[in-house]
Amino acid sequence: MKLKLKQLAILLGGVGATGVASQMGGNVAHASTKTVKVQVKKGDTAWDIAKKHKTSLKKLVKENNLKDNGNLIYVGQTLNVEEGDQFKADLKKVDKAKKPVTTQTQAVVAQKAQSQAVSQAPVQRQQAPVQQQTASTYRSNAVGSEKQAKEWIASRESSGSYSAQNGRYYGRYQLDLSYLHGDLSAANQERVADNYVKGRYGSWTNAQAFWQSHGWY
Repeated sequence: MKLKLKQLAILLGGVGATGVASQMGGNVAHASTKTVKVQVKKGDTAWDIAKKHKTSLKKLVKENNLKDNGNLIYVGQTLNVEEGDQFKADLKKVDKAKKPVTTQTQAVVAQKAQSQAVSQAPVQRQQAPVQQQTASTYRSNAVGSEKQAKEWIASRESSGSYSAQNGRYYGRYQLDLSYLHGDLSAANQERVADNYVKGRYGSWTNAQAFWQSHGWY
């Protein structure tokens, strides 16, 4: 015989209908979230951290007041990350937006491979204009000791090559590809490198001192 919820509550000693539902386990599911502290390591991006903890980039940026939509995070920085149970819609949008960068990188590699199959000489001729690109469309404020420190780091990171690549790190200053937003030009590399160093170290001389102590910047 099935008893109504109210009748069952009376038999249980006056416990209200809500209490009965609670004691019986109920059918109401409560979403559980947990906030963890994550320390940024070299090579991390805000997008990767959000994806790893199954949360959204939008929420991560908002909770930590990140600048430039999370493109500028620093090694050693501690982020508050609210872990989720599933990927959010805006994270999927970010994933789609990130694909063109990978596609462009693959296109560059494919173009080099095709050129090498024909002749080694064309590859060298193609690389020269890239390295000869100057900041004609962007003028750096680094002068004097700042310029010397900047050149010092470039020589250690890539031997001064705008097309050097090591995994996800690219160009003269070995910047994370996500920082370049698909623009691999020399002018954009100079601009992004200046902004990165200014935001993280305050100056190129400070960045050089950090590099000399840690072997990276």
